[in-house]
Amino acid sequence: MKTAFVRKIATAPYKQFFNSGWETIEGIDCFIGMGHLQEIDGQYDVCIVGPGGFHYDQDLYRKRSDKTKFIYINEEDMHHSVEALRCIADYYDYLCVFSEINFLALRSLGVKNVLEIFPAVDLRYYHPLSTEKKFDVTFLGQQDFRIRIGEATRVDYLQNLESKRDTIDPFIGRGFYCEDANLIYNQSKLALDLPVSFAIGPRSFQIAATTSALMLPAGIRSRKWLDTFIPKEDYFEFTPTISGFQEATRTYINNEEARKIVSENMRRKILSGHTFNHRFNQRSEEHTSNSSHLAH
Repeated sequence: MKTAFVRKIATAPYKQFFNSGWETIEGIDCFIGMGHLQEIDGQYDVCIVGPGGFHYDQDLYRKRSDKTKFIYINEEDMHHSVEALRCIADYYDYLCVFSEINFLALRSLGVKNVLEIFPAVDLRYYHPLSTEKKFDVTFLGQQDFRIRIGEATRVDYLQNLESKRDTIDPFIGRGFYCEDANLIYNQSKLALDLPVSFAIGPRSFQIAATTSALMLPAGIRSRKWLDTFIPKEDYFEFTPTISGFQEATRTYINNEEARKIVSENMRRKILSGHTFNHRFNQRSEEHTSNSSHLAH
């Protein structure tokens, strides 16, 4: 099977805070830019259109041949409307989304070529480092007041951390990509993910590959996540209120033994089944199984 991977930005390897790693899967024969889709249409069996943000004026390609299967991977689908995702799905053989919410919504609208995939981690960039724990709690990402998590917004929780600088050492920032983010996570006792609509994204998996303990709001809406990872065993939860956040933060900052156990448990699971090669191989096996079932 000949496989092409579309790089949506020029840097090589593809280095962005969330979306790195798909180009590391085994068996990629060609790397091209979005402007060259027409040239490979019909020349490859599979073309993976990689992440990097969606642009209507650039990314809606209507294929011409039946040979090449075009797969669009949208790793930030929670930031797009269901209507936008339905439009993308109309142009590609398969649309891959991370959010179970969007997956179920699209299926309810009759979109049959949408696939739900689990995030993964690129171990070239996210891995344990032997370094001093300089920070008590870290969050890397958008500080957005529009994202509600329980009774408060993302920025409310972050401002609460900032207000406690006399008793804890937080690190809150954005624009730290790959190796820089990995270092900061490894320097942190706790690392937060404050996901949109309680939907798990790549940030949780990146944190989980480091020596930091992952902390999430309770109420995650992902069947796959809840079937795979266990609160207090693989990660910590906080009740999604300001008081619940304060209590959990204070408790886990001061419990080094629990943090170490949780971090090691989570990292073991990540390494054993949650890299980009794992995702690609899982999907290939599912496709083969489904095709065999239909043939009989």
